[in-house]
Amino acid sequence: MTLANRALRAGVGRADITPPVGIAHVNWGARVHDRAEGVDLPLWATVLLLEDGVASAAIVDLDILLIPTADCARLRGLVAEAAGVAPEHVRLSFTHTHASAPWSESRAGGQPGLPGMELVPAYRARIADAIVEAARGARTALRPARVAAAHGQSDVSVNRRLQLPGGRVVVGRNPGGETDPTTTVIRIDDADGRALATIVGYGTHPIVLAHENRLLSPDRPGTTKRVVESLVGGTCLLLQGCAGDQMPREALTADAAAAMRMGRLIGI
Repeated sequence: MTLANRALRAGVGRADITPPVGIAHVNWGARVHDRAEGVDLPLWATVLLLEDGVASAAIVDLDILLIPTADCARLRGLVAEAAGVAPEHVRLSFTHTHASAPWSESRAGGQPGLPGMELVPAYRARIADAIVEAARGARTALRPARVAAAHGQSDVSVNRRLQLPGGRVVVGRNPGGETDPTTTVIRIDDADGRALATIVGYGTHPIVLAHENRLLSPDRPGTTKRVVESLVGGTCLLLQGCAGDQMPREALTADAAAAMRMGRLIGI
């Protein structure tokens, strides 16, 4: 079979992974609280499944900061079984929001006795169950599809390597530093031209909400996905690009409206 006559099929599934209020909220060393006190927007686990009759792959988009490498192989195995793909064809992707709850006790600096850490084991189990739920939903939703891609620009990022007069480099807005405004968009439609999924790639740290924020939040990626879905239809996944020295021009705040503004600018 040649590439030209392979028939692409795609399916998307999604599940809620919003942590419980009261869980340890410890992804900022400078925080002034320990427990999450509310929810800004729900957090999602989204799975996109693709197959062409020869190969298949799954992309898992999670609204959390990170998952330790030691846990990733097990989660890829769960997705592989649920979606019917090889484990090595499963990509786990994290939006890297610091405003969500931790995956493991390691995010509390090795202090499992901190307030709210007692809720973390059950939350870890919920994430695993949600990933399986979303993968099964994606497999059930498989249908003929077609794909297109393009690049654009979004003027949201600013360099975050700020050099102080004494030479010390800190995290802060460096308007003269290098930035990459490139936005990559992949759209997957069904056979009738209706949007099934949109993949948005953009490289900037989701740190609009920072140490003073007390809410569980997907930060600006959550708004970006919601905006794309409202404009295009279907389900949006956001893949974090090279964000090492990039942050939004509105950042390091407790203002949830700022996260919405930055996410919307990328989404539109």
